[in-house]
Amino acid sequence: MRRGKVSNLFLVASVSAVLHGAMAVLLVPAMSLFFLAQHASHAQLDNAITENAMVLAVIAPVAWAAVGFAAGAFMGFVWNMFAGAPIKPQIVSVPVRVRAVSQSTAA
Repeated sequence: MRRGKVSNLFLVASVSAVLHGAMAVLLVPAMSLFFLAQHASHAQLDNAITENAMVLAVIAPVAWAAVGFAAGAFMGFVWNMFAGAPIKPQIVSVPVRVRAVSQSTAA
């Protein structure tokens, strides 16, 4: 079996943050639009709650990218902890009982 290589922690965390951020940029506004179209009447669109929800929809991708960075950093750290630790062969000594045999009974 091949040994795993130690990876660059910042690179893993950055790639994870980019993927999480891209996913949030695509999904959060779409979900916000669906929620707004389904639950808001025309009279409710001037409400401050709707404005706060839209601000949250703008901030959410950045927050989700930060969560992705933290998750990628954690997984990179765990990977490096196991991949970087050398596995040393261990010598196992098993005690063997030796019986003393008298010279007179030897053939």
